[in-house]
Amino acid sequence: MFLMPNRSTRTRLLAVLAVLAAVAGVMTATTLPSSSAKAADASKFDPGMIISDQVFYDSSSLTASQAQSFIVSKGASCTNNGSIPCLKNLVVSSPSIAANQYCSAISARSGLNAGTVFATVGKACGISPAVLITLVEKEQSLVSKSKPTSYMYQEAAGFACPDTAPCSEDYAGFFSQIYAAARQFQIYRQYPSSFNYQAGRTNNIQYNPDKGCGTKAVYIENQATAGLYDYTPYVPNAAALANLYGTGDTCSAYGNRNFWRIYSDWFGDPQNGTLKCPTFDGCVTGWTFTGTVNRKVYQDSGAKSGSGYIDLSTPTVGSSMQQSLTVPTAVGDAYQATVWVRTKAGTKTTGKFVIWGTGGSGNEAAIKTFTATSTWTQVTVNFTAAMKSHTALKVQFYLQSANTHLYLDEIGLQAQTRQPARTAVPLQSPSFESGATGWGFGNGQLNRSVVTGAAQSGTHYLATNTSVVGRSVAQDVPWPVARASAYTATIWVKTQRDKPFSGKLALWSLGGTSAVATTTFTAGSTWQPVSTTLTVTNQAATHLKVEVYENTLAPQTLLIDNVSLQANLLPNGSLESGSTGWGIHESRTNMTVYASSQVGSPGPVDGAHLGATNTPNANGSIEANVTRKLAAGDSYTATIWLRSGSAGSTFKGTLALWELGPDGNSAASAAVSVGTKWTKYTVSLTVQHSTATSLRLQLYQTANGPTVFFDGAVIH
Repeated sequence: MFLMPNRSTRTRLLAVLAVLAAVAGVMTATTLPSSSAKAADASKFDPGMIISDQVFYDSSSLTASQAQSFIVSKGASCTNNGSIPCLKNLVVSSPSIAANQYCSAISARSGLNAGTVFATVGKACGISPAVLITLVEKEQSLVSKSKPTSYMYQEAAGFACPDTAPCSEDYAGFFSQIYAAARQFQIYRQYPSSFNYQAGRTNNIQYNPDKGCGTKAVYIENQATAGLYDYTPYVPNAAALANLYGTGDTCSAYGNRNFWRIYSDWFGDPQNGTLKCPTFDGCVTGWTFTGTVNRKVYQDSGAKSGSGYIDLSTPTVGSSMQQSLTVPTAVGDAYQATVWVRTKAGTKTTGKFVIWGTGGSGNEAAIKTFTATSTWTQVTVNFTAAMKSHTALKVQFYLQSANTHLYLDEIGLQAQTRQPARTAVPLQSPSFESGATGWGFGNGQLNRSVVTGAAQSGTHYLATNTSVVGRSVAQDVPWPVARASAYTATIWVKTQRDKPFSGKLALWSLGGTSAVATTTFTAGSTWQPVSTTLTVTNQAATHLKVEVYENTLAPQTLLIDNVSLQANLLPNGSLESGSTGWGIHESRTNMTVYASSQVGSPGPVDGAHLGATNTPNANGSIEANVTRKLAAGDSYTATIWLRSGSAGSTFKGTLALWELGPDGNSAASAAVSVGTKWTKYTVSLTVQHSTATSLRLQLYQTANGPTVFFDGAVIH
């Protein structure tokens, strides 16, 4: 026998845990990250999915310090009851517990606060520490109690406490209760058919221990919810839900209602934005199928975790399985989806794993192609809403091999830290090949014409002049601008005659409080690049505008071509904020930032500053880093403008773009050989590790070579 059900029949098992004494003590707490929790709304209670599997089995939901900080904040009004401490002051020891089928090993330790117990047991048994905190509050109000009792610690999680008899002394004590409860939920998960309440079917669940109160037919959608009913076998009736924070009628029971309410109040919606049936433990609720998809859910030891997994096959390549979630997203919002895949022994099968952002202002997707073998392998895809806002997310699997079997298990979808977009902003007529559509008068009218000739890109360019200083041409682009994102605008300019033409490139963010970045330039008789980079600080911005001001009067004429607008992951790629974000990789390498007045002509490409570096070291280098969640298969491109700082000298080196992370680093590189003319260098990288956490742009130099100027760096 491997079960000890709670609140049902009293089944005695041999005690495996020691009773642990509680000793008072005060612990220092750290700050818990802000929660999205808000007061529970009874209309949202779903008896078939009280909490999602993804939330329930997330053993990393809280660290030990976060859990303890939370307990301290909720127990702020508690004072020790004589020798009996508040939960926030509790100090216990853990016994040495060998690894078993349900939990990994726990070592003997002393001096553990309650937060550490919840985090340690949660990690060992694969249960969310937030769930365990909710459980002890639901059972004993132990987190918020102003004066706890000894009884509350002895029976903290209500484990082995049937409704019809006293609790079993075999599991008495705070640590024993937490461990036994967590372990029990894994037993429910691994042997779902051995218990009364099972996912993927309709279950008749009593309202109350009094059978005369009747039952409710509940289709249980997932294993975590089934486990809660196995632990506390009652569903709340209408009276209990009508008075969510109070009592109902004589047939009301409150255990699962209170679990849902407490979790919602403290940690947020226990199922919002989470997938239904992600582990297929007895159910496929929420998943739909397009095309001809043969599917079967297995409940056996072949699962990656738990007991369930799904087998998909198709005669038609491109058929799919998908699930949509109502999750509003804004530009910059990021999500990561994961899945474990395998196929039959001796075979391979291919597929595509996709996250879609749908609805709102349009659709966009992140796609990962994979090959499954006979060994469970995790596949990861990262999605950032780069161009549009959305009303929903969709996880989709496309079957790319006909008549083969694809097994899926443990599908997850998690919100990630917001990430700046890295998409090119589409401009109309950027090279004027089809005229000047999209380009209008900015600050008053001027003369303009599209000309065929020796363009910088293609065969056409824009020619413009003015009789009034400060007139401009501009293009306004509606765009879901993300706050704290950087954008770089680049144009190519030259003058029609030998005389110089002065002007200014501006990039605006519009909507709410407008902001602008500018670069002044003097165009000569050859095409030269001009860039400007703007970091958006206004959340209300809805438009970007590229504008070129003219400060030389007709008949002098300015030629413009090859305009681009690119989201930039480097907020200080143009050195306008000094050397912020840039560093040297070896101590003897020199690096400084100059204003345009300090370097002469040609001046900076982007803004009014540029960087300069040299080194006496072989392979001395400078670098700029970007912290970002990466995924294997993603492609990134870095560009930088370089020129030698010494007349008649050629700078030689190597430009590299690195991915950095705990599972290894890799890089792509390009050779550099540049004279005194600004030249754009590009390097592209395909990410190898889904655990990579940052990108690095690095410029290696030849020892004792000439000074090199750098400016206008972009990573996208």
